[in-house]
Amino acid sequence: MRASLTAVTSAVAGSSTSHEHHVVDFPGRTAVVFAGSGVVKSTMSRAAAAGHRTDGIALYPMPVVRFTAICELFAAVGLLLPWWTGIAGADPRWAALGLCVVMVGAASSHARLREPRNVAANALLFALALTVAVGRLT
Repeated sequence: MRASLTAVTSAVAGSSTSHEHHVVDFPGRTAVVFAGSGVVKSTMSRAAAAGHRTDGIALYPMPVVRFTAICELFAAVGLLLPWWTGIAGADPRWAALGLCVVMVGAASSHARLREPRNVAANALLFALALTVAVGRLT
């Protein structure tokens, strides 16, 4: 996974300055994480997904889980679209802010299930997505 993450972020970053590389690197890493989560939750049964650290889905009906997964997949594409297409007008900050909303719901779910490690992981992913959104504002 680390090798593929590096390949994706390197391909997205291309040849850039140090500051630009970090601004591009965060959307690449964020997109990989959420694309993986979206694939797991959109293709697997509840029982199979439970083995992939997605225990928080237990509180939601599967149509809600599937909808959230598809939103994660669209957001992952939205984070990378400007670099894939070269269109500067494509705005990944909205995708990143949408992922922040998803992480608030996920953290709430894990808190109700008394899973502090997962709440911390959601907080980290929230911070990563927020960094992408704020980084695109500057």
